[in-house]
Amino acid sequence: MKLKSLFIFLVWSGSIYSQEFIYDIFLQYKNISSGNIHFYMVNSLKNTNLFTGHSKDFEMYGSIFEEKKQTYHKFKVHNLEKSVSFIYEESKKQEKFNAKRVPKFYYKQIETLIDSIKTKVLILGYARPKMKRAQIAIEIIYENSDVKFNEEFLNSFSHGSFLNTDFKISIGIPIKIIVDYKNGNIRTYERITKKTIATKLIIPKI
Repeated sequence: MKLKSLFIFLVWSGSIYSQEFIYDIFLQYKNISSGNIHFYMVNSLKNTNLFTGHSKDFEMYGSIFEEKKQTYHKFKVHNLEKSVSFIYEESKKQEKFNAKRVPKFYYKQIETLIDSIKTKVLILGYARPKMKRAQIAIEIIYENSDVKFNEEFLNSFSHGSFLNTDFKISIGIPIKIIVDYKNGNIRTYERITKKTIATKLIIPKI
């Protein structure tokens, strides 16, 4: 009887829940010009399944992209002292990517070790491979650590500038990010929170 009950519970659980993700790092960045706050939850062992969000009217909202289903799952977020709780809101299929809507950049990077703790990287983007004048410049000061971020993380700071490119990068947790669009528009993001958490996100099956 107990085995039958356990089997029924497992089948029921599988019908309700799709995937679960574990996060152990919580980060917040402030846009110095606008004052807007962006936050991220990370699993320190991998840089995939990044949970990204923002603060709006003193509430926190975020989403995770489920690649298998090409779907964004959106949640309301409560930031607790040692953990984070999620309230599911909705799921939406990703629109078909149109590369023509995103400028194609050819990137090169210049990396400088500041000290044993920090490194600075300058990423320069050009509209054509042989251009001498960069169309965008992204300066990042990051921690030298085993936790790594890639170009997908940087898309949230640079309006998707890395969507239409083959450029790959691996950096530690950013402390400061300066995005210069070379048209007079410069945005500076400073990290204001970095803390260890222990939280689990469960995506409902849809």
